[in-house]
Formats: sequence, C-alpha cells, structure tokens
Amino acid sequence: MEYEKYKVSRGDTLESIAKELNLSVAQLREFHNRHCELPYLLGSGKIPSSVKEILYLPLQEIEEQAQHKITNQSFYQLRLRHPTAEQIYQVKINFFEEGKENSLSYIIKILWLEKNTIKIHREELFIDGKEPNFLVDELATQISSVLYPMEFYLDAQGCFYKVKNLSQIKERWNQLKPQIEKLYKGNCVTKYLYNFQKILFQPYLFNKAMKQEVFLTAYFTHLYGQYNTRGEVEEMLIRFPVIPTLAPVQYVIKNRIEWLEEAKQKLIKIERKGELADPRSLNNFLNAMDIPLKKDTTNEHEEEKAKGAYRSNYFLHPGTGIIDSLYLECNLETERNKKIYLTASRLNQDPPLNKTIKEEGIIEIGGPRAQSPQRQNFFE
Repeated sequence: MEYEKYKVSRGDTLESIAKELNLSVAQLREFHNRHCELPYLLGSGKIPSSVKEILYLPLQEIEEQAQHKITNQSFYQLRLRHPTAEQIYQVKINFFEEGKENSLSYIIKILWLEKNTIKIHREELFIDGKEPNFLVDELATQISSVLYPMEFYLDAQGCFYKVKNLSQIKERWNQLKPQIEKLYKGNCVTKYLYNFQKILFQPYLFNKAMKQEVFLTAYFTHLYGQYNTRGEVEEMLIRFPVIPTLAPVQYVIKNRIEWLEEAKQKLIKIERKGELADPRSLNNFLNAMDIPLKKDTTNEHEEEKAKGAYRSNYFLHPGTGIIDSLYLECNLETERNKKIYLTASRLNQDPPLNKTIKEEGIIEIGGPRAQSPQRQNFFE
C-alpha cells in the first residue's frame, strides 16, 4: 500500500504532527502501527527515539477510501409500513412434554394505534380443540379475560416492550375478582387468585410475564431491518419461552429473506434456523433455574450442555410487510423433551398485487447512510 512519510524532528509530539497533517492522533497512530515494522510501534506517550519517520495517509485519501468502501456496500432494507386496519389471525399453539400434547387456539386481533403502540384482543379460546370445560381451564380463561384488550409499546426492533394500559387491566380485575370468588371456592382457587394478583400489581413482574407469552414473542420479533446482498442476517440471538415458568430460552439463529414472485400469491418469505445457545446447563434446566448455576461437584468435568433447535418461516405481505402467516417450532431436549409448534394465519386478506415485490418498495437496496440493524427503527 502506498503511503506518505513524515520525518520526525526534535520537539515533535504525536499531537503536533497530527495537527500539522490535519489528522487525529488516533488516525495517525493506528495507520503507522499497522504498516511499520515491529520495533517502531507508537504508544500513547512520547515518540520513541528509535522512530525517525511516521507513516501516514493524507486525510483526503482516508476519506476517499472510506467513501469507496461505503458506496460498494449494498444490502436489502426490509421495513414495515404502518398498518391502519385491524389484522385478524387464527392462532394455534401445540405444547409437547413427555410425549403428551396439549393445544391452545384462538382468534387474535391486532391494531396499530401508533407506530410503536399496539392494541390486541383475544377471542374464541379453545383448549385441546374444545371450549374450556374443566375447573382449572375455566378459571384460567376467566382470569386471563381481564388482560384484553391490551395495549403495549414496541421497542426499536419491533419486540414487546411494556404494557401501556395496565391501570385499565387492574380495574377490570378488581371488578372480576369478587365474581370469581363467589363462583369458585377452595384453597387452590384462593392461591391461584393470589398469585395472579401478585404479578398483576407489580409492573416489572407483569411485563416480564407478557414477554414470555408465546404468540407475542413469535409475532413481535426482530424481522425488519438490514439483510446482506445474499438476503441474510448474520447470526443473532433470540429468546423464546419454551418453558413458561422459566426465563426464555436462548437460541442463535440466522435469518434469510426470499421473495416469492412466482407464487400464486406474491409473498416475502423469511426463514429462521438455529440451535440452542443458552448459558444454562442441562442440570440447570432440570432444576428450573433462570440463570446458569454450576452444580457443586469435586470433579473438573464440564456439566452436560442442553440441546435444542429453533426453526420458523414467516410470510409477509409484499405491499406492507405485515405478517401474512407464520410457522414456528422450537424444542429443548431434557428428560421431559419440551417442544412448541405455533401457526398463525391472517384471516383478512389483502387484494393481490400487480407490481413486483421490489416495485412495492418495502424492500430497498440500502444506501451508505443507513443505521445499523440494532439501532434503526423498523417502520417506514
């Protein structure tokens, strides 16, 4: 690589040389140390007497190289157009544990009040394909009804952040609780009501519980943002509530975007695949621990790591970026072998598009000044 040489004179300092060359001290030191021989490295103090020349690149060339690097970077930018209409989904969740299967299905309605504020309502709840008919199911259904309609905020990546209308939910609970206490008696009921109220009246615990709700975690997730020229996002960490009573399980996944122009209904497909990457060991999960904790042992062998996998397919409407349907499955391999399947299909369909997906504009070829995926807002 071609560079310039500055001849060091008596009394020169890194600061004075950098000022003369219109560079920062960091730019000067970094470039010199990258290209000089080992004995002539610059530290943070005085210039060593052995250093007779300092290698540097003029500021104009630094800027030209940076601009060349930026303009040659390209990526796909996927955004969500702020939907104004209510979106209605049929949701089904299957839970597997120790060979047993239970299912939950319902209709959920989602309305964007503002760009980062959501209102949801749940209807037509069925447990194992039937209306709740056991005492515990009836009780859980009635108690959970106070949660809806629920309003909550999203963070910059489009994930659940915190509940907005918690005071309204508390008011509904105060009205419903006396009715439940008249209908249901017994210590188990009293304990159930106490535990629910304990969470409800502590905002931190309540928001934490909502972040572990399966559908909310699956639907409001980090889908939007930058994808590289291969239509991929490098490895990223996600958390999913495989075990409802524990902190969400961590997976490392890759996202891949694909536009299905030739399909009967044009869609954007996002495929996600990954493996378990949780710091907790198998023993930690078996002992229901939220954080990694090493087992007391005299041997030096590392504790057995837990195993698991995550896979999902999201199909987005190409005109808006709204999720049209999704399929998700993830598991945690323990003695109980936890597994979750989730499907959601939008019931209110949009008219077909005449344009190509790229012409619709929610997928753009990125420019040099786009923010990083971690900081950018995912809305258009």
